Amino acid sequence: MSTEVPRQFKPNLVLVNRRKAAGWESRKRAARELHRVGQQRGIRETPTVEAIEKAMYRHETGRVAVTDPIYRQLYCLVYDAKPHDLFGELTSGAEDRPHFSARSHKFVTAFVGVDGAARLREAAGCTPAVGEWHTCCSTPVEHPEGDCTLYVWPCGSVVFHLVEPVQLSTIAALAAWRVASYGDNIAWAIDYLARISPSRGRVCGVCAWRSLGGRASMAGGVARNCPTYHGDAEGVATPRPSDG
Repeated sequence: MSTEVPRQFKPNLVLVNRRKAAGWESRKRAARELHRVGQQRGIRETPTVEAIEKAMYRHETGRVAVTDPIYRQLYCLVYDAKPHDLFGELTSGAEDRPHFSARSHKFVTAFVGVDGAARLREAAGCTPAVGEWHTCCSTPVEHPEGDCTLYVWPCGSVVFHLVEPVQLSTIAALAAWRVASYGDNIAWAIDYLARISPSRGRVCGVCAWRSLGGRASMAGGVARNCPTYHGDAEGVATPRPSDG
């Protein structure tokens, strides 16, 4: 089992950089490779692809330290590295204790179009929001890392407001965590919209927006974890982070 580190998130940027250097922008793609290597090397009890993907998220964002022998072996094999190169020294001394607490506010924005907004409001069970500058609807949505509220405007704009309590030792650690975690927040937003849309499990931002509201007009790129290349699709949006 991996050791929980509930009070301090120190992103393992070495693991993140190694994955991206291998050309795997999405953790799902990397998880498939770890699973393949485990099967190929005959490693017994190799986790499923889904379990590996979830573990990679927790390892890379620093929510747990990588102490599970199977994962340590898989990482070293796939990244062709030694344990100390990837994981460093596991310590639990006083110097590692958090020095401050904070509430992180993140805003993940998207544009789904007028028709998409109407379908989203109905599917998510949104109700009229109170105290907003412009008329919109909102609803709490379940998020694994904090409190999240979905806001939907009639014009087609969508905002996920995510509030996460964190405890860290330095401002630099906070900045690194926000950089590392925003990609996961965007991926989560894509998955959320794909699940409640009429499409069949597609998770690409382009696919999700098309299934929800057709063409959109917000600047953005194609979701990197989509197996289908859409090209530089003008007028098709993927979620974007907004600092809060």
